[in-house]
Amino acid sequence: HREGLPQICSQAMAVARPLVMFDTDGVKEELQHEVNGFLIEKNDIEDFSKKIIYLSNNRERSVAMGLRGQELVNMEHRPEIMVQRLTDIYLNIEQSPVESTSQHKAGI
Repeated sequence: HREGLPQICSQAMAVARPLVMFDTDGVKEELQHEVNGFLIEKNDIEDFSKKIIYLSNNRERSVAMGLRGQELVNMEHRPEIMVQRLTDIYLNIEQSPVESTSQHKAGI
């Protein structure tokens, strides 16, 4: 099964872990390359491995990326922000004119 926004991204960021992810659906929404992790070209196993090794050998950079990710997820996924986003969506739906089925069929 595929996720539009992989949950592992925000979960890892919440516990201050840097991300090393392939460039697949939804990842760019959370991962800022070289800020909170590394975005790897899809199926580039060699680069993926190099970035894992790099982070394990550069503890200071790994910690800094992890903390930056934690800051980002805390800013973007706070409950009050998520509630406001959902509220905005519902208000936009409610305010949008709805075309009735009979009008649509008649080409009106």
